[in-house]
Amino acid sequence: MKRIKIAHLITDLDIGGAELMLLKVLRNSDRKLYDHFVISLKSKGKVAKGIEDIGVWVINLDVKWYNFPLGLIKLCAILKKEKPAILHNYLFHADLAGRICGRISGVPAIVSSLRSVDVGSGFREILLRTTDGLVDAVTAVSKKVAQEHINKRTTKEAKVRIIYNGLELDNSNKSGRKDELRGKEGIAPGEFLILSVGNLRPVKGYSFIFDAVKVLQEKGKDVKLVIVGGGDYKKALEAEITHKGVSGKVMFAGEREDVSNFLSMADAFVMASLWEGMPNALLEAMAAGLPVIATRVGGIPEVVCDNKNGILVEPKDGKALAEAIERIMKNEVLRKRLGENAKSYIKENFDIKRTVAETEKLYKEIASLRSQ
Repeated sequence: MKRIKIAHLITDLDIGGAELMLLKVLRNSDRKLYDHFVISLKSKGKVAKGIEDIGVWVINLDVKWYNFPLGLIKLCAILKKEKPAILHNYLFHADLAGRICGRISGVPAIVSSLRSVDVGSGFREILLRTTDGLVDAVTAVSKKVAQEHINKRTTKEAKVRIIYNGLELDNSNKSGRKDELRGKEGIAPGEFLILSVGNLRPVKGYSFIFDAVKVLQEKGKDVKLVIVGGGDYKKALEAEITHKGVSGKVMFAGEREDVSNFLSMADAFVMASLWEGMPNALLEAMAAGLPVIATRVGGIPEVVCDNKNGILVEPKDGKALAEAIERIMKNEVLRKRLGENAKSYIKENFDIKRTVAETEKLYKEIASLRSQ
């Protein structure tokens, strides 16, 4: 049987949710049935090496704002030469470029991946709405993401397939002893360690976690917030914690490959995002058995059931975050119950094997329709 050739077009391959999920899907795909290659519009980034290490070809177009038209010409040329049966697009710029170049190049089927409830601007919504006719199918990482795009008319309900992100559960939380790991990072054994993982951007709501830490500090609680993630917003966040008087309670760990170590040493996980699609960092924390506190936004309520496998709070509310953190600090039984329930729920519902199976099922259906 001839393998189905799939081109994956993504804006870049820096560390991020979409990029890492693409790597996991490729790593677990049936390579006897599918021939994958990846095109990065911008830089290869750190994730590219992981993709190349599993034997998948990565093409870097190195597109900048000033050579965007040339980048589109290169993309069309690659698609015409390689003749993929399906083009799967990820993230806004790649999605838009892929829709146009895919059709110009005669790619039989185009799939768009929707990962956020917010595309960034009304103009972007118009562009997606205008080019929706070029897309054969749409994958959405949560029901909320799908519904938001349907409501905004950037896609049609009949095209949408909801495929949740998945985790390689066998690799979750394989780390050493808690106190030993804390010692390596300079964290005291007795501190209640709150972990947050994500790129350093305003949308992640770190300001409200700082507010919560300040409330807890004023109450005399021995807490430490560790943020794992990189980004240009770091200097602004550092200035903010100094202004709020919590610089001694907050540690920026930077962009790390050993996130599992931080999951092992943490007492709780907090996500204060203003919007999310289906955050991988949250899923990983739950899979590690951590009690999670997260904002009631985007697809988060589809995975976190309030007071059952986590605690939900409203966005932009540092006081509510502080109350939730203090609640689990005081109640070890609650911490344990939330963590155990979270771990079981992720194991049952968010295995990468399910994500891959549903994605490949979509590929088969599209390829079959196009061959008729």
